[in-house]
Amino acid sequence: MNGTQSSPPASTRATLAEQLNRATEGHHVEVERTLADGAFAEGRRSYASFLRGMWAFLLPIERRLLGSPSYRATVPDATKRLRAERARTDLSELGEVTVTDELPVPDTALPPMRSLTEMLGVAYAIEGLALRLRLLRWEAVHRMGLGPNQTSFLSADGAASKERWRRFLAHLEKAPVTDEERPKLMRAAASCLERLCLWLRARTPYSLP
Repeated sequence: MNGTQSSPPASTRATLAEQLNRATEGHHVEVERTLADGAFAEGRRSYASFLRGMWAFLLPIERRLLGSPSYRATVPDATKRLRAERARTDLSELGEVTVTDELPVPDTALPPMRSLTEMLGVAYAIEGLALRLRLLRWEAVHRMGLGPNQTSFLSADGAASKERWRRFLAHLEKAPVTDEERPKLMRAAASCLERLCLWLRARTPYSLP
């Protein structure tokens, strides 16, 4: 024994995905509760408001991510993961006016994205949310009679959603994130979901008691 403390064996050390899952599970549940309470409360009007809110929140985030060479190098299929455009397309299929009359979320309301580590945390939150939103699609289709062209934002990649998620986690595990940077990554992911909840709740009909 030399008195030094060694790192835990690789086989017992939690992966980034496992740590992120533990750090954000409660936040994901809170987002889901917010959406369940508001996304379909007033039929198509509520659903359109939800799509507009998601477009406004995601657009500046996606622009920031794609504007980072280090993020694009870490997530090489980043351009195939954009979701704001899907929300805009669904609104068009619903017969709604264009979303250009609604400004994206101001920078002060967005999660931190000052480094690659924080960007990856935010991307994890968004990718995880996309996977969970598929559960709302059933309600949109059966409760409101919406078609696939009006619910593309909720469907993620259909049957390929799980493979898309696995690819993202593989990118994440290869990312140059040190042990010291992991807490910052967790905080960015949690902040993204917290701020999304605040943004949606501030919008009619999402204002909850």
